[in-house]
Amino acid sequence: MFKRILGIGACDEKGVLGKNGTLPWYYPEDLKHFQSIIGDTPLVMGRKTFLSMPRHYFTKRVSIIFTHSPHQFDPSPNLIFVTSLAEFLSLEQQFNELYVIGGAQIYNLFLKENLIQEFILTKIKKSYEGDVFFPLSLLSDWPRLKEDETDSFSIYRYLKPSKIAYADKNA
Repeated sequence: MFKRILGIGACDEKGVLGKNGTLPWYYPEDLKHFQSIIGDTPLVMGRKTFLSMPRHYFTKRVSIIFTHSPHQFDPSPNLIFVTSLAEFLSLEQQFNELYVIGGAQIYNLFLKENLIQEFILTKIKKSYEGDVFFPLSLLSDWPRLKEDETDSFSIYRYLKPSKIAYADKNA
């Protein structure tokens, strides 16, 4: 098993995560936070998330992309395309720490399979229209710690229940 698989993402209070293949909001402070947290750590994502992100995210780190059609992408030493969870798990000897960055299907998969140890979630205070939703119910039993708050959003760190003794779920 991987030493640490962490999740990071953002959604509004209803769980809206995206609309028409993009984020429905733009908060530069949250993007800075995202970049400072992930550093050059390898990323895990689905094909749609990969296609929606700026290319600079893929130049200095390895990224693992889930897709049903890996042959449609050009080979790259920094990009690993996998077609299944089993194929992803076969990579475990290559990485110590990874960040799962979305989208909704990948969050669902990793949370339901109990693979994520911690999740950093930015909760946007304004409501947005969307067509992709974060699986908030899969974190409902996880204790959370508030890490930061602005007028626009709050950042929480959710800790897998089996890894901690106590934290305030309602912070």
